[in-house]
Amino acid sequence: MYDAVLVLGYLVEKNGKLPEEQILRINKGIELFNKKQANFIIMSGGFHKRFNQTKKPLAWHMKRFAVKQGVPSKKIFTENKSADTIENILFSKAIINKHKWKSLIVVSSKYHIRRVRATCKYIFSKNYKLKFSGVKTSNDNKKEVLKNERKHMIETEKLLKNNFNS
Repeated sequence: MYDAVLVLGYLVEKNGKLPEEQILRINKGIELFNKKQANFIIMSGGFHKRFNQTKKPLAWHMKRFAVKQGVPSKKIFTENKSADTIENILFSKAIINKHKWKSLIVVSSKYHIRRVRATCKYIFSKNYKLKFSGVKTSNDNKKEVLKNERKHMIETEKLLKNNFNS
């Protein structure tokens, strides 16, 4: 049993609709919670012109969806300030530390999970028990997405090496 599932944000459309890839991530978090693999869910995502131009944080939309699927609201925490993957994890760590949690399942898309794992390596110490779950999406084999992800991976590792101790 893990303390929480951290579901990373992807995007919400201008009309407030969550796209398939975001729903897949949320549903994976719900599945892990319902199978009693974690006690709580953290939905992570704020605002940025690339992924959320609504008046509510992405995490709010994610939580709303999960509650409609039957997850009790009191079991869901929201991190609503992040604008990228590093901030998703860094700002969610504040919630994790506040509750003195030490174990976490991190959910994202399959193509994104390598960068998520690398980011967690820098942000979380070895005192945390981490597990990663990458959901299959339609973007997993798109050359442009994978090329962009490799570019982000290089940039992320440089940034993290310069700002965090491993």
